[in-house]
Amino acid sequence: MATSIIVADGTKVEEFAIAVADYIQRQALLKEMEAKVNASKDAIKAYMVTEGINEAEVGEHVVKLIEVTRETVNTKVAKTLIPKKYLDKEGVLTTTTFQQLRVDRQKA
Repeated sequence: MATSIIVADGTKVEEFAIAVADYIQRQALLKEMEAKVNASKDAIKAYMVTEGINEAEVGEHVVKLIEVTRETVNTKVAKTLIPKKYLDKEGVLTTTTFQQLRVDRQKA
């Protein structure tokens, strides 16, 4: 349920609504640009793979195609397999708390 901001002249409510509309518009632009960036990145990777090159100089830039391996730990599984006394040790399991803004369409 949304909380209403009540202000005599409506200024704060209007500023809030404008900020939300601006955010939604910029998110749409960002998604469009990310899609274009990803398409360019995919084309560059495909070219490098096809040509069998891992590194190329383009103007003032060096473009490298590197293989990266990332390891992750499934915390749900780890919590069942690793005794709590080890998980409680500093640096073994870290938790991050943050605020996240979500703007979703209302369900009909």
